Amino acid sequence: MDYTFDLQRIFFGDLPLIFIFEIILRTFVLYAYALLLFRLLPRRNMGNMTQLEVLLIIALGSALGDPMFYPGVPLIHGIVVITLIAVINQVLIKLARRSDHWERIIEGDPIQVVDEGKLDLGGMDVASLTREDVFMALRMQEHKNLGEVKAAYIETNGSISIYPYDPDEKRTGLPLIPLPNLNSQHFYTEHDTVPTSKPYGCYKCGHIQQHEEGANFGRCRRCDHDNWLGHVIHP
Repeated sequence: MDYTFDLQRIFFGDLPLIFIFEIILRTFVLYAYALLLFRLLPRRNMGNMTQLEVLLIIALGSALGDPMFYPGVPLIHGIVVITLIAVINQVLIKLARRSDHWERIIEGDPIQVVDEGKLDLGGMDVASLTREDVFMALRMQEHKNLGEVKAAYIETNGSISIYPYDPDEKRTGLPLIPLPNLNSQHFYTEHDTVPTSKPYGCYKCGHIQQHEEGANFGRCRRCDHDNWLGHVIHP
């Protein structure tokens, strides 16, 4: 296949320049129709989008894009697709409102990522979250250590809901300090000797465990991890 570096083809394509005016017309018609359609549909909170709303935006973006600049795609095809997507979306919303079963299928369930001052590693795997992702979300809510949090959930719209302990219920917990800011001298492995008798925190799950001076740290009783942090925060 012969190839020629042609700036006119790169910038303007093989169609005549007058096609630009057709693109303008197509864009105006489709955008105006989409705007009118959304004005007629019931409004929902757009602050934090659910998975269904994200899917709606992706589908509409694809349906709107092709008829705007492909000469072989009639406008009516784009209008039909946009209308169908909007109708299907409204049907799914009504099903979710009328049935808890359908709501769970369509919207999903919140995922617990903190449980009793410790990280829920199973929930974090399901939500594809790292330890630092959870810690950052807690820091943004002005929490200083994991022991302040009774439970935390990743909601279906991607936001995090945090249920803190009452002030008199707070527990000893891992600090929420980013890893680069932690002193490396506070880290220990399972074969290290405990320097001082006190509580230490599992760096993987946040489980707090009492260790006695002179013994080896061993592995975490909760998650079987072998890294320990000596810098924990007491209530």
